[in-house]
Amino acid sequence: MIIESIAIAAFYTGRKAYKRRKNKQAMERLLTDNQPKKLDTVTTPEQQTANRELAIATTSLGLAIAGTFVYTPLVLASVAGVAYLTVPVWQRGYQAVKEQKVKREVLDSVALPGLILTGYVPAAAVGYWVYYIGQKLLTDTKQRTLKERAKFDTDTDININTSDLPTSEIDSIKIADFAVIPTVALTALAFPIAGPASAFIVLDNTCIDGLYINGSLNALNHLALGQAQGLFIEDARVLEQIKQVDTVLFEEVCLRQQDSTKIQALFQQLQTRGISIYIAGSETEPIPTWDGIDVHTKSDRIPFEEGNSFLATYTTQQLPQLVEQLKEQGRIVSVVHNEAVALPPDTISIVWQRSSTAKAQVILLDENLSHLMTLFDLSDQLARQSQRTILATALPSIAGVGSLFFLPTGVYGAVLLYQTGMMAGLGTAMWPRAKEKWQNS
Repeated sequence: MIIESIAIAAFYTGRKAYKRRKNKQAMERLLTDNQPKKLDTVTTPEQQTANRELAIATTSLGLAIAGTFVYTPLVLASVAGVAYLTVPVWQRGYQAVKEQKVKREVLDSVALPGLILTGYVPAAAVGYWVYYIGQKLLTDTKQRTLKERAKFDTDTDININTSDLPTSEIDSIKIADFAVIPTVALTALAFPIAGPASAFIVLDNTCIDGLYINGSLNALNHLALGQAQGLFIEDARVLEQIKQVDTVLFEEVCLRQQDSTKIQALFQQLQTRGISIYIAGSETEPIPTWDGIDVHTKSDRIPFEEGNSFLATYTTQQLPQLVEQLKEQGRIVSVVHNEAVALPPDTISIVWQRSSTAKAQVILLDENLSHLMTLFDLSDQLARQSQRTILATALPSIAGVGSLFFLPTGVYGAVLLYQTGMMAGLGTAMWPRAKEKWQNS
């Protein structure tokens, strides 16, 4: 057994060194080549880590199954792989404890070693394997989204890196954060009722990890869908926030260069959604009118600062003041503009020209204001798909927890339900982008 363990360790060490050397040589060739860098051919360190961890998780699962049914000592080799994967989990858990927070990393750092100590190595191996499938999908999706963003001109003044894609405020992740404490309470209840192994299974409820991974995948895929439809969206939080907007303020200059018929159709759709339309224009030129559209403009000659819902003559530098006054009326505002101006916090800034230097949460890549409705529709779609993803992930996991208390299916029955939820959530989260690719192929 000692010889087998040494052989396995040597194999992993040699494989790791070989891949590191190979990737280093590839990167050196890329940097010294006279041709432009091709991002599609570069595997990032984050992707390399995800590939390695999935490979170890797959090998550990195979060894655990073989050790259970064929040759028992192979289970010990599986433990070595699972232990290797547990180290970063412990590190994240320790960091969360230092921050005095009870987070999912703390649960994982206790649950997985607990399963190993109670003899359920295959259960831990299955959990790791499915988790790292999801983690690899998430890593690859994030990198693919960033590569697609990098294809656009740098004159949009947007920094292309992973910090541009936060997903921490989407609904599924909020639910996952909320579920941590109830999971701890259920674990404490399971110890005397169902035993230590079942308690560790409750603590290792993959629903929480699944909501993080699947929710983030869902958000990233909708960012990619938006980009395919002419929208550069800064991050997923914008899609969450835009559904709350009840007022859109347009700079007049953005409307003058658009087809009047399309603008009227856009305004009708906005009003159908219950969104108020404001246009800020100058005294020098009259603002166009649209039949059947209730638009508040400076032409109403009612001073804005007196609390009325109409805009007076303005300059670009006065936009922040106008937005603040709308917010004081309890409105949630989005501004469609083109000039660089510092808008108040929590204002969704939409720039209609790709070449604009203005900082914005959304850029209309083809300068078509009709895509403003695409943004609202995409937000609705994300909300619906998030609900489906949450249900697909959570319901089997909830059933798994219940089975530990009320059914004789045992630990492995719960594990099967957990992983069913994880995989169902992954499929649901990836479906919109897969559907879009299939329709365009």
